Amino acid sequence: MLTSIRAWLQLARHPAVVRRAVYMAAVVGVILIAINHGPAIWAGQLTLGRIIQICLTIFVPYAVSTISSVAARNDRR
Repeated sequence: MLTSIRAWLQLARHPAVVRRAVYMAAVVGVILIAINHGPAIWAGQLTLGRIIQICLTIFVPYAVSTISSVAARNDRR
């Protein structure tokens, strides 16, 4: 089990996986932030809670892309 976790983490840190995940997080994250938080940002209503939500909004597509990329790389092995 520990070996498989290490192997998964090694693949997740691969530069191609990280690059793809950052790109997806930026593109999808900005779109989701605009949809979900745009009016509040425009009105200057940024609270600590909303900033945390925005960070999570960026993290979710990063995580989904990473998990998907690692799964695809595992399938190719």
